[in-house]
Amino acid sequence: MAQSPKQMKVSNAVYENCHLALDSPQDNEVVNAMLLHVTPGITFQHCLITYSGGTINLILSCKDRAANIDVGNPVTAHSQVIINTPSTLSFENCLFRWNLAGSPPDEGRELTETLLASKGAKIEFGVKKPS
Repeated sequence: MAQSPKQMKVSNAVYENCHLALDSPQDNEVVNAMLLHVTPGITFQHCLITYSGGTINLILSCKDRAANIDVGNPVTAHSQVIINTPSTLSFENCLFRWNLAGSPPDEGRELTETLLASKGAKIEFGVKKPS
C-alpha cells in the first residue's frame, strides 16, 4: 500500500543478544518506556525470551497515540504525529523458553498461542484490542 503525503514508515529499534523476561515488571517498564518515548517498535534479534506464566504488561500495539517528533533542528522544528501499529514487538531468530507451572493469564495464553502458531524466523506479537 502506498503511503500518502501525511504518512510515514518508521523502522523498529533493534536489540541484539539480550534477555527479555516477558513477565518481568522491570523489563516491562524499560520496554514500555522505550515504546512511549523513543521508538514505536522494537525488534529483538538473537535474544533469549523467557516467560514464567505471570502477568505481561507490555505495550503490544497502539492505535491513535499522539507523539511528537523532531524534524530537522530539534530545538525549533517539532511535529505531532499519530502512531498506529498492530504490533510493537517482533522477534527474529530468538530462543523462547517457557516455564509454566499452571495456566497463564489471557495475554500470556494469547502470546503462547501466537508463538506456537508461527512459522519462520520472524514473529510479531500483536493483540486483538490495541492499547
